[in-house]
Amino acid sequence: MAEKGSVEEALTQAEEKYRYIYENAVEGIFQISLDGRFIGANPALARIHGFDSPDELIRRVTNIGKQLFVSGKRRDEYLRLMETEGFARDFEVQVYCEDGSVQWVSLNARVVRDKEGKALYHEGIVESVTERKKLEAQLLHAQKMESIGTLAGGVAHDFNNILTTVMGYCSLILMKAGPGTQTTSYVNQIMEAADRASALTQNLLAFSRKQAMATKPVDLNEAIKVVEKLLRRIIGEDIELKTSFSQERLVVVMGDGQIAQLLMNLATNARDAMPDGGSLSIKTEQVHLSGEFMKAYDGKEGAYAAIEVSDTGNGMDERTKDQIFDPFFTTKEVGKGTGLGLSIVYGIVHQNKGYVNVTSQKGLGTTFTTYFPLAESADSTVSIQEKEELKGGSEVILVAEDNGDVRQIVTTVLRDFGYTVIEAVDGVDAVEKFNENREGIDLLLLDVIMPRKNGKEAYIELKRIRPDIRAVFMSGYTGDILSKKGISREGVPMISKPIVIEKLLKQIRELLDARSSQLSLFP
Repeated sequence: MAEKGSVEEALTQAEEKYRYIYENAVEGIFQISLDGRFIGANPALARIHGFDSPDELIRRVTNIGKQLFVSGKRRDEYLRLMETEGFARDFEVQVYCEDGSVQWVSLNARVVRDKEGKALYHEGIVESVTERKKLEAQLLHAQKMESIGTLAGGVAHDFNNILTTVMGYCSLILMKAGPGTQTTSYVNQIMEAADRASALTQNLLAFSRKQAMATKPVDLNEAIKVVEKLLRRIIGEDIELKTSFSQERLVVVMGDGQIAQLLMNLATNARDAMPDGGSLSIKTEQVHLSGEFMKAYDGKEGAYAAIEVSDTGNGMDERTKDQIFDPFFTTKEVGKGTGLGLSIVYGIVHQNKGYVNVTSQKGLGTTFTTYFPLAESADSTVSIQEKEELKGGSEVILVAEDNGDVRQIVTTVLRDFGYTVIEAVDGVDAVEKFNENREGIDLLLLDVIMPRKNGKEAYIELKRIRPDIRAVFMSGYTGDILSKKGISREGVPMISKPIVIEKLLKQIRELLDARSSQLSLFP
């Protein structure tokens, strides 16, 4: 009798242990009848689906296939697995919760059969994997952005070489034609188109955050006035552009041209939302952000410059509004939108420690309000430089550039301004030409990425021959590609492609006139 009591006690303990595990498990445990009803469920399963108790879940969910499975196709796939294989392993599916929300779960289930092999019910374990799915989505997003950045970096080099040639010859024509002629008008149109083409590359680079951006104080009101003419062309004649500027001067620290990029993308978006015409308004003001607004953004209280861009277009519903900053999201037809425009806007705002707020109502238009922190010296004067007279010289410059078209326009400009130019087609050729003229060369103008020997390698070798030699580097590649080559833009005289010849001439003259050496340019 004592032995029988021990067995019963052991069974009771085992049952209690099983019950404890069942009730306190983190994963949901279930038993489902063949007609799709819950026979049993533990508290974790109820919590996963948003119910207060297993009893409530069992009582209210009477058809699992229709009430819980988001996809009928996935439900059919689950049933097929159970029928053909007798089990489902790591089966991921989206399910509805009690409040109507959707989450991802992973289930492992098997068919329970009687002695004759007849299916009785399904039993298994469910685990919520919503957070993991979010992390996977973020990883995929990061990989997608990395791919875009890599693509942009590769395209930028060749694209900027082409634009350097176009813009360089345009500048030469403008210098020689003089102001006010019909030729000047035509060339200015070409130059504007080339500037917009250059902005396409810069947009991708800013979006993928592969381009190091030099910042400077920018007067927002003046920056908007500069781009206003271009915005009118973008939106078309059937959309009225209204501007309203704050009386205060709004000075922020931003990358060169970023305000133009931001407004062009917002204007393009607004234009597409107003196919039958309408009104686009741009307003600036100084605001003080604090309280609930800054709590929502986890931001820093203080003075900000606000740019409000409003249209009278189609507007958006909440679901669309929640996705507008997602890369590649677009409501436009195939071929009529990339889904990058508003992502670029978000990237510019985020890059400059700002915030963006969107209000929209279907049929009543949309308003984007961007906030940028005011510069500490917002009340100081931002100097507007007058166009300087371009200066040349009589020094000897060694130009090393593997792209023939770029090398030709650069050497043409330098010779036009009095310099003597020695041409080299790559880094090895540059070293050979330098050795032939080592005492007569005053400056090196080196492309960064060249075959056989890159610009940095050539410069280091030439510096051993002539420690006092000076250099300016040219590149159409992005910051990340340069860093992989061991080249940092920090403190390095660098002219970015597409080359603006006015900037090139100024930088060369400043470097030639400077007294300090470049002995520590590279370690």
